[in-house]
Amino acid sequence: QYSNKKSAKRIWLNEEEQETLLAHAEKRERISIGLMLHGGLRSKEVPHVTLDKINPTATADGTKMAVVDLRKGKDTRGYGGSSRKTIIPQAFYSDLTFYTDMKEIGESESIVDVTPRTVKRDVKSAVERVAEETENDDWNDVSDHDLRRTCGHKLLARRNITPQKYMALGDRSDTSTMIRMFTIPTDAEP
Repeated sequence: QYSNKKSAKRIWLNEEEQETLLAHAEKRERISIGLMLHGGLRSKEVPHVTLDKINPTATADGTKMAVVDLRKGKDTRGYGGSSRKTIIPQAFYSDLTFYTDMKEIGESESIVDVTPRTVKRDVKSAVERVAEETENDDWNDVSDHDLRRTCGHKLLARRNITPQKYMALGDRSDTSTMIRMFTIPTDAEP
C-alpha cells in the first residue's frame, strides 16, 4: 500500500490477499470482485457484463482466456462512455458460466444485476469481513478501484505483459495515467 500526496491510499493486493478477499466474499460479491480483480473492470462496468459479451479464446501460445466486450466504458468526454475489451482467465469464465447456470441467468441478462453503487458496497462489505476476521484494519482501506489497479499490476508486473499489449487489450490510450495508476512507487518517492 502507498499513500500519495492527497492522503488517498493506493493499494495493490498480492495473490494471497486476492484469494483471502474472494474467500470472504458472498456469491454475488465474489463475481463482482472477480470481474474487477481478473478483468480490471470499473464498478460502473460490472452491471453491464452479460455472457453474450464474453468470448472464450486462446492465445498463440495456447493460454486459454475469455475476452469481455464492454459497450460502455468510462465516460471521459461526455459521450456516454466508449467501448473497450478486456480479458479474464478461463478459470474465472468457468466460474461465471457456473454462476449464471445456477442462478438461471440468460445469455443477454446482466450477470450482476445491481447498481454500480451496490458493487462498491459489496466490495466494502467483503473487505470489512476480512478486516474483522484477520483483525487487520488495513483491509478497510481497500476500495473497488484498488481491485482494478491490482489487475493491471498483475498483468504488467507479474505476468510480464508489455504496457503496449496491456493498453491494446484494454483499449487504453493514456500512457501516463496507466503508468501512474499501476506502478508501485519506490520508498524514495513521496
